[in-house]
Amino acid sequence: MNTIQYGIATLLVVLTVAFIGFDLAGEPVDEPEVPVEVVVTPTTTLVDEEVRPEEKIFLLPLDRYIDTEQIQSQAVLVQYRDADGDHDLYTLEADVERPLASLTKTMTAVTALQYADIVDQVTVTIDAIAQEGDHGLADGLRFPVEEAVSFMMQSSSNDMAYAVQESVSEELIEARGAVVNVFVKEMNNQASLLGMENTFFIDAIGFDESERLSGSYGTPYDMAKLLWHVTDLYPDIAAASVRPKASYFIGDEQLNIENTNPILEDYEEITFSKTGFTDLAGGNLTLVADTPEGRVVIVLMGSTFNGRFADARIILDGIQEWSEYSF
Repeated sequence: MNTIQYGIATLLVVLTVAFIGFDLAGEPVDEPEVPVEVVVTPTTTLVDEEVRPEEKIFLLPLDRYIDTEQIQSQAVLVQYRDADGDHDLYTLEADVERPLASLTKTMTAVTALQYADIVDQVTVTIDAIAQEGDHGLADGLRFPVEEAVSFMMQSSSNDMAYAVQESVSEELIEARGAVVNVFVKEMNNQASLLGMENTFFIDAIGFDESERLSGSYGTPYDMAKLLWHVTDLYPDIAAASVRPKASYFIGDEQLNIENTNPILEDYEEITFSKTGFTDLAGGNLTLVADTPEGRVVIVLMGSTFNGRFADARIILDGIQEWSEYSF
């Protein structure tokens, strides 16, 4: 190879090496990228959960829709139930034991109906009508146990609650040789079965036993367990508890009673209600209400006589707005 040929060959090599670094458009050709695997762990947040389109938006805090400073109750639980379980929407001292007052009668009703197969009738006695309050009952009146329970739940009648306890206890003592006050023992057994670990009953009415001792104690969380149980298994109790008015006929006698909850006619979504008030307890109120997507339990304790109903209105109105934005 002569000098000219050698020069031409060298030039061709240089041009070839330079050319392979460019594509046909004259731009540099990069190395092909190696795919990188991205592993997303449960703690990795790629998109804000509240705006993630594929997920159901729910359980926004209820206090976005209620003025909590207006709540007068000292203990509050608002709990929502859907197919996934129970969810707390708003709580205030919800795990603190407080006097139950007549919220006690919900467990009185459940315990009585546990033994409806051996107790045909509830008999009103002189001891029963001696209890505080007057709902027109008289010594010797007899009611089917289911009717007696309905009367008690709707009117919060102390005399009927005493009559229910007395009649069921007598039958249990006769049938089982049980001890006196067996009814209250059965109430506490039922509470234990329901996991109400911070609830205990001294009587079946919820009276204050003294200036310092209530007839029953429990927490809002425990009351919620009882309310779910009642509304799931005892629809007749729930239905009776929300009737604004009712008439009971005993022979030629007609007893007209009104519900102790004055807001029932304003909120058709309420499916269970029980009031309670004593000096130690203050104003208590338990409710179950329907929403388009599920049920909500409301437990209010330690309010005033009227304050509990005002609190319920605030919360029920807030739930309506909450449900619009949470689903």
